[in-house]
Amino acid sequence: MLTVPSYGVQLEATFKRILRAAGIRQAESDFTAASLLLDAHRIDPGRVARVNEFRLLNKASAAEILDWVYGIDHLIDVNGTDHIYAAIDLTANGSKVNEKQLKAQRLRPMWAGLGVEQFFIVHVDGDPADLTKAGAAALIEKLWAEMERAFNGKRHGVHVIRLTLA
Repeated sequence: MLTVPSYGVQLEATFKRILRAAGIRQAESDFTAASLLLDAHRIDPGRVARVNEFRLLNKASAAEILDWVYGIDHLIDVNGTDHIYAAIDLTANGSKVNEKQLKAQRLRPMWAGLGVEQFFIVHVDGDPADLTKAGAAALIEKLWAEMERAFNGKRHGVHVIRLTLA
C-alpha cells in the first residue's frame, strides 16, 4: 500500500532542501545523542524527565533529542564552519506561533547551553508542491535577511519569520 507523507513531513523535507540549496550547513551532526542528553540533564533535569515519560530518549537520535527536548527542528551553522548556531522550529500552523515562541523562550537555557545564538520560529504557509525555483530563491533571501537582522541584535533572542511557498 502506498503511503503519502503528511504535510508536515513534506514541509520538513522541502525546508531541508531549501537550506541545502542555500548552502546552509545543517549542524545536527555536531552533537551526539549522548552529549545532548548529558547537557540537558545538567541544565534542566525536570525537562528531560517530562519528555522521557512520552519518548524513549535513551534510544533517540541526536536530531530527535534536539526536537523533543530542546524544541529544535533544524540546527544550522550560520557561518558554515565556525559553530555559530541558529535554531529553527518550523511550523505550518499559524495559530501555534505564539505558543512556540513562548516555549522557545522557556527553553532558552537549554538551547543557549548548546551555543545557539538565535532561535527562529519559522511559519511556512503554502503547499511544498507549489514551490518554484524562483520562489525558493526568494525564500532563501528573506530567510537570510531576517536572520542577519537578528544576529545584528541582542544574543539569544527568539524571532518569528513568516515564509510563503510559491
